[in-house]
Amino acid sequence: MDAALLQVDCSTAIKKNTPRFPMLLSVDQVLKWAFLAASLMVVVLLAGSVIFVAVIHIINSLQLTSTIVDADLVFFWDWNDGVGYLWLSVPMAAAAAVGLLLPRRRARGRWVLALVAIVFATVAHYMNGRGVPDFIAAHPDGIAYTILAGGGSLISLGADLLGIISLFIGGPEY
Repeated sequence: MDAALLQVDCSTAIKKNTPRFPMLLSVDQVLKWAFLAASLMVVVLLAGSVIFVAVIHIINSLQLTSTIVDADLVFFWDWNDGVGYLWLSVPMAAAAAVGLLLPRRRARGRWVLALVAIVFATVAHYMNGRGVPDFIAAHPDGIAYTILAGGGSLISLGADLLGIISLFIGGPEY
């Protein structure tokens, strides 16, 4: 039993707070992404509403017929999707804000709030991506918007799915 003991120093041991998968996001990063996405949704909805109201005032001042107004504005801003988008951004922002304010010792609660926020973000970004083909059908020559909106929807959906995968693989302590 005089065999040499295996020397293990601190540099080779697995530390508790090191990530197993460096590509995954932490719970804090998922909450920050959801809060940023909700803030951007509010900005986009406000800008879209202002533009929509401005277009209505311009069309009303020109005194066009209602059939031209209705046909021209259907592709521009669909209020059903806009209101749904708004209803999704409110619980997402609330869950992300409360999750960011909770202390780290409430890891399970932060994880649940991050999951709620990122699921709402995924559904909202899916709704946004669903509206892009409608705009392409209404304006086939609007290539700049197609590239920006379609690419932005894919990037945001990819980030949302990375957040969901990170939460399920990493768990509440990560």
